[in-house]
Amino acid sequence: MDEGGHGVGSFTIANQTGRSVRARASVSPFPPASSEWFEVDGATERLMSPGASEEFIVRVSAPVGGETVSRSFRLDIASVDRPDDEWAHGPTIGFMLGNGGSQPAYFETAAGALAGAVAGIVVAVIAGLPAWFVDGRPELDTALVLRSLFVPMFAGDLVIGAALGGAIGIFVALTMRAILSPAPWRTAAAYVVAAFVLVAILELILQFAMPARSQKPDFVHDLLGWVAALIGAALAALAARGLSRWLVLRSV
Repeated sequence: MDEGGHGVGSFTIANQTGRSVRARASVSPFPPASSEWFEVDGATERLMSPGASEEFIVRVSAPVGGETVSRSFRLDIASVDRPDDEWAHGPTIGFMLGNGGSQPAYFETAAGALAGAVAGIVVAVIAGLPAWFVDGRPELDTALVLRSLFVPMFAGDLVIGAALGGAIGIFVALTMRAILSPAPWRTAAAYVVAAFVLVAILELILQFAMPARSQKPDFVHDLLGWVAALIGAALAALAARGLSRWLVLRSV
C-alpha cells in the first residue's frame, strides 16, 4: 500500500480441471473492509484451456486517516458453468490502513540523522585537511585542527555536512527498518531544509552568546558548538518526520 491507500495484489490461477473452463474471479473482502475498495484489473471472466494459467491483478483503493488498522481480502475463482463444483479460494491478503499506512518512526529518524550528521561532519573535516598543509602548516596540531576546521565550519561548510549527512542517515535508517510510508526520501528532503535553518540558527546564537576571544582552542566553546549542531540535527529530524507525515494525511 502506498501513502494514499492504493495498492495491488497479484494472483496466478491455474486450470487443473483437465478441460477448457470459463473462469470468473471475484474479490471477497473481510469485514469491515468494503467491496468498493477492490477492483479486478481487466476481464473478470476468462477462457482457460487445460493446464493454462492466468494472472489476475486486484487493485485496492481504500480510505486512509485516523488510527492504523489491519484489513484483508482474498480472491475467489469459480467456473461459470459449474460454480458449485469447480471453485477455489485464494490466500488471505492483509494490509495496513491509517495515517497513510505510516509509522511514527521518530526515534529511527532522529537516530539516523544524528549518525549521518556526525559522519557528514567528519567527512567535511577530512576533506579540509589537504588545505591545512597547503596553507603552510606542516605539523598536524590536533587541538588547532579541531579549532580551525571543526568549529568555525559549523556556521558554513559543516552545516552542509550535518544537513546532507543527516539526510543520508535518515534515508538509510528508514529504508533498512522498512519504514516506507511516508517515503524515506520525503523525510530526508524535509530534514535538509530544517537542518540548514536550525543548525545555522543555533550556531549563530552560540557565537553571539559566547564569542570566541582568541584563536586558541576553547574546550567549552568547542564542545557547545558540537552539542548545538547535534541538537539542531535532532530537532530538524523530528520536525521533518512530523511534517512529512502531516503532508501525507493532508493529501488524502
